[in-house]
Amino acid sequence: MGNMVDPLARYQRQTVLPEIGEAGQKRLLSARVLCVGAGGLGCPVLLYLAAAGVGTIGIIDHDEVDLSNLQRQVLYRECDVGRSKAEVAREQLLARNKDVHVNVYTARLSADNAEDLFAQYDVIVDATDNFMTKFLINDAAVKTQTPWVYGSILGFAGQLASFDPRQDDAPCYRCLFPHPPTEKVMNCAEAGVIGAVAGEVGTLQAMEVMKIIVDHPDLPPLWGRLCQIDVASFRKTLTSLVKEPKCRACSQDRAQINIKEEAMLNLKRTTTSDEVTPDEARAMLAQNSDIQLLDVRGLDEWDAGHIQGADHFPLTLMVQGFRPDTLKKDAPLILYCKAGVRSMQALHILKSQGYADVKSMAGGYDAWMMTEMRAA
Repeated sequence: MGNMVDPLARYQRQTVLPEIGEAGQKRLLSARVLCVGAGGLGCPVLLYLAAAGVGTIGIIDHDEVDLSNLQRQVLYRECDVGRSKAEVAREQLLARNKDVHVNVYTARLSADNAEDLFAQYDVIVDATDNFMTKFLINDAAVKTQTPWVYGSILGFAGQLASFDPRQDDAPCYRCLFPHPPTEKVMNCAEAGVIGAVAGEVGTLQAMEVMKIIVDHPDLPPLWGRLCQIDVASFRKTLTSLVKEPKCRACSQDRAQINIKEEAMLNLKRTTTSDEVTPDEARAMLAQNSDIQLLDVRGLDEWDAGHIQGADHFPLTLMVQGFRPDTLKKDAPLILYCKAGVRSMQALHILKSQGYADVKSMAGGYDAWMMTEMRAA
């Protein structure tokens, strides 16, 4: 008995704070938090939630560790390259705090699993890098009445906000962004990001989660406010958000929200005349055997998974002036990348080289896999 350790002693440095205290720590120990994504934002979020003693942490991420991740995804080491991010993250969290419980989901968050998953957790953390998933998180959170913390990074800039669907007068993410942008927005892999920016925003997201769980009047979360950070100029701005009376999500009966239908509508809204949705691409390929499907991602992405029947020629080679010799200029061509940005760049290059019938797949491989799961 003399060797027994007070379970709260580990957290003494935070329980001594009156805003946390033993009562707040007990709330943390019994809390359940789901982190969507275990990348640049997810790594600091997960590290600090586990260190703070959040009792149950869920991690959903279908991806594997890549060498390029190590610049900002601080949970991973060179020896982890090729392994499941979610599984490695679980090992790292338990190595730091064996008392937390970690649930791992090595799948994509989709319209098929989001609602069931969110219902099992108290708070959701958005640690993703694409608009489609952020809208899915918002809609599923509104439907299940689950608070969530939004985060986004690009280059030297970051954003975060907290949303509380339990409050009737509270705005949601769609009040800020009603629909996904129609123009293509590059993700971190395509536009670049500084690792320390991911660390700062992810750490602030972890703090937001703790504030939501502890629920102390002197420690209010960013409910209905958007925090924008510019690390290059050390400037931060805070903007109050307003509930949109005609919002598709938070201003209607949540029982009427159709997660799958909204996910497909979001994809269609972002499609231009040069694009086809995954469903349209699938139908075209089934009807016309002459259509060529081309993956323009990097070799590591291709090796990690690709659409059956596709050819591979990276955009990086096209930019250098190389031409894919397996393509016929008079045959229809559908291009895809991860999310639809690089394939649009490749489309313009190929059209300038005389390829007349070229389409880019909206949403890319991620959207294709989402529709595959929906059809299964």
